[in-house]
Amino acid sequence: MRKWRLDQKGVTLIELLAALVLLSLVLSLAVSAYNFGMHAFQRTTQRSELQDHVRIISHTITKELRYANEAKLLDSCPSTSLKAGYDYICLSPDGTSIDQMQDAGGTHDTWSIVAASLKDSVTYDLEFNIDSGSSSLLNYTIESRNGNQTFHVETKLSLLNMELLESGAITTAGSGPYRAIEFAYKELP
Repeated sequence: MRKWRLDQKGVTLIELLAALVLLSLVLSLAVSAYNFGMHAFQRTTQRSELQDHVRIISHTITKELRYANEAKLLDSCPSTSLKAGYDYICLSPDGTSIDQMQDAGGTHDTWSIVAASLKDSVTYDLEFNIDSGSSSLLNYTIESRNGNQTFHVETKLSLLNMELLESGAITTAGSGPYRAIEFAYKELP
């Protein structure tokens, strides 16, 4: 018969299994925390890109329209003929971009104000309205969506040349909602 000594060195199988279970728990918590952090980083990056897109679009609309002295709100982008000397900013028919259009001597050039860079598809909504207090004050709203992320901006824009000329007013064509604007810069008297 064998005698067991209490001072034997080493680990038992149960101690080894307990250590492996604890190590597995710690590693699974670490991996979960890492995955949570990566998903949070990706969501934040997507939200930031949505905000950047809307800010660039808003800046472009403001820059293009600020000194226009003619403006007309339209239901949608003109599909075939553009007026010579006029530019257009409008929501694309499928809502995936906000485009700027310009007559180029019989043909028209169209380009997207913001190039798509997000891996998931982004959709936009754009709406123009005339401010009730002044016919030379333009309100516009831009909303971008990517999955469950949404970013929304509302802006009031004073068309300075219209105020200067006291000519006028932003006009409308159609019944709305207005998803496009036609504008021009005419020589001042």
